Amino acid sequence: MVEEFWEIEEIRETLPPVGNPKAGLRKIGRDYARRMRRPEMLAIYRLIIAETQRFPDLGQRFHEKGKGPYLAHLNEYLEAETRAGTLSVGNIPNASRQFLATIAGQVFWSELIVPGCGGTDADAAKVVEEAVFIMLARYARK
Repeated sequence: MVEEFWEIEEIRETLPPVGNPKAGLRKIGRDYARRMRRPEMLAIYRLIIAETQRFPDLGQRFHEKGKGPYLAHLNEYLEAETRAGTLSVGNIPNASRQFLATIAGQVFWSELIVPGCGGTDADAAKVVEEAVFIMLARYARK
């Protein structure tokens, strides 16, 4: 069931155009927040958390199929912006994890535990804007 879910959830998006990291990060961040806030995503996470004790490899497969592609997508985008000279990111995998964690920590995890606590779609958009601001404050070329 989990494998079938991730096949449906596969990322099929192209990278945002390079040259405007604010717009690109905003798009990636909003897509990620929207994806993570979907009821079926919350349900699959609850299932994975509940079953990981019985199926220890489930967590690893979850990461490979669920978060891994999003991290790879963001890594590729940050690499492209760094090559273009708009960003200066020394540790791209770390920056990607931080960006997605900033978003998920506010719009997903609280919702997973207490439905309704993750805020509205407007709240999620504000969280993404703050995450983009943090990334640009840290990595934008001056």
